[in-house]
Amino acid sequence: AAEGEGAPGPQGAPVPRPGRPTVAFLYGGVVAGPADRRRPRGRLHPVPPGAGSFEAYGPANSAALCNELAQDIVPLVESSYKVAGKPRSRAFAGLSMGGHHALTVSMNHHDKFNWIGAFSSAPPPTNSIAAGLDAPDAVNRDLKLLWIACGKKDFLFQRNNEFNALLKSKGIKHEYVETEGDHSWPVWRRYLVEFSPRLFR
Repeated sequence: AAEGEGAPGPQGAPVPRPGRPTVAFLYGGVVAGPADRRRPRGRLHPVPPGAGSFEAYGPANSAALCNELAQDIVPLVESSYKVAGKPRSRAFAGLSMGGHHALTVSMNHHDKFNWIGAFSSAPPPTNSIAAGLDAPDAVNRDLKLLWIACGKKDFLFQRNNEFNALLKSKGIKHEYVETEGDHSWPVWRRYLVEFSPRLFR
């Protein structure tokens, strides 16, 4: 159920207790072509055989994820747990490839997730997020926080700078944080500590 029951009210009837907010967090995988030796540290999930380059695989993977989120994951979670079933009570964050998904969600599904965190992301190509880029007023209306961070020694740092400039040019409100560090778990742990207290305020 989306809501639970609290202590009895004045007439003995249970008082509804608001459901809890939820955070979807996705970690990363390989974010470059097979010939690229620069790999994220940690657990790796290679691009499937025959999938081609990340530029071809990444957006298709994100589109499939977003469909599964809307059609399967969100309905399952909200029917199984006492969580709030409103966009302002949902956050989506991710690192590396997970950040790619987070940025895609921020532009294409801002009406379903109002809080977004993207850590050391592989930014999606503009044609896959045109819906949000072309509707900045709607994105700004829905998103309570779009928080993007990347380390200065990260091999995706320049791409994140370019994505930051793109959002600025479109008038999309966001926070962009440059830090020390590379594409590694110690950096992402710091980001999570900084990002989490900003949610659902």
